Amino acid sequence: MAARRRVAGANLFTDSVRALNPADGSIRWHYQWTPHDVWDYDGVNENILVDDRGRKLLAHFDKNGYLFLLDRTNGTLVRAPPFAKATWGDIDATTGKVTVRQTPTAQGVEICPGPAGAKDGSTRATTRKRGCSTCPSSTAVPHTRPSRRSREGITYWGGEARPRMQGAGALKAFDVNGREAWAKAARYPIVGSVLSTAGDLVFVGHATGEFVAYDVRSGEELWQFATGSGIRGGPITYRVGGKQYVAMPSGWGGWLKGFAPELYAAPRGMTLFVFARP
Repeated sequence: MAARRRVAGANLFTDSVRALNPADGSIRWHYQWTPHDVWDYDGVNENILVDDRGRKLLAHFDKNGYLFLLDRTNGTLVRAPPFAKATWGDIDATTGKVTVRQTPTAQGVEICPGPAGAKDGSTRATTRKRGCSTCPSSTAVPHTRPSRRSREGITYWGGEARPRMQGAGALKAFDVNGREAWAKAARYPIVGSVLSTAGDLVFVGHATGEFVAYDVRSGEELWQFATGSGIRGGPITYRVGGKQYVAMPSGWGGWLKGFAPELYAAPRGMTLFVFARP
């Protein structure tokens, strides 16, 4: 975690997106999600290109808990609503101005999101026909400290985070204007990637092992299968011989203690499940 950033100022180009000229590599524009990142929010989550009535947009669900919609032709902010609990700071939804509310302290402080982020490496899905995006989210609150002694051979983050409460999660859908269409609460953070299909289905795996299909229009649960292990990866769909299949790797991996420490002793799994659509 970047808790001891010594250089003052915004620290460009950390936690940002840049548009480059493919001819010479020059920067056409940039936008920074989290200036002077002392929370380990990274800003490397995927960017999705969407169009809204002829306007070319870039959508980005950041680890810091905010959904950014940019005009991708020039990098201008269109909107930045929160999609998860974010106590670290406020971002003006229309101007993008950042007001910091909490930073790590030597005594420790509860900050949300933690280093695991409101959304980490798990990818969201976009349904172009419906004009909405579905995103997994986490509301785990860690107890963070800014310093830890560096020792040779041991990973050094410049700080530490210790979850102090059970987190929760949700699968949420947003329209192209950044408005929440529906949300399905989950007992634990959802850290697997999301898959949407042309048949208005959304698939995602849960930390408790259920692989679930939802209706993208309403969020209604349509089907589920218990895989026997928490799910960290993402599903894919493909077609063979005219039949559609959905494959889901079941298994945890990754930083389980940072997302759901109470599941640390649960089965980790290592199985690929494949399902055929009727």
